[in-house]
Amino acid sequence: MPVLHERVSRGQYVGLVLGLGGVALAVSENLHLDGGHLAELGLLALALAGISAGTVYQKRFCRGMEPVSGNAVQLLAAAVATLLPALLAEGFDVTFTADYWPALMWAAIINSIVGVGLLYALLQRHGTSQVSSLFYLVPMVTAAFAAFLLHQRMGPLTLGGLVLATGGTLLANRIRS
Repeated sequence: MPVLHERVSRGQYVGLVLGLGGVALAVSENLHLDGGHLAELGLLALALAGISAGTVYQKRFCRGMEPVSGNAVQLLAAAVATLLPALLAEGFDVTFTADYWPALMWAAIINSIVGVGLLYALLQRHGTSQVSSLFYLVPMVTAAFAAFLLHQRMGPLTLGGLVLATGGTLLANRIRS
């Protein structure tokens, strides 16, 4: 709000809080926290802060950016910025299997090109609170794919969290002040 001067209604705030609570509930069932995962949780928090800051920056300074070319430039910049740290941390030892290529194509095409392109297009048309609330649907889609493709079962906390996150997303996107 301070950067973009967007007005967020009380109902949208409630929807955002419900959505966040739903995601926390959905992932809590299979989350095992111990001291060995603090660094990973810190990196996750940093990534979330980064995507939040990037969304606000995108809305504030890149309103007229064409989504396809803007996405290409940003993906290239991200590849350059992460290549050396990735090589230093993990090397370049890749095992090319039949399962490798569909996963790579999904990540490259659906997540990176289509997903980020949709994010940019939505930011041009809607407020950041509405667009950001759509991130709460990611666990639901992931859980649905895991259930369908990997035959994973969803427990009651996961299902309840997914319902709550979906309701929060709907509330954040439907209520106008």
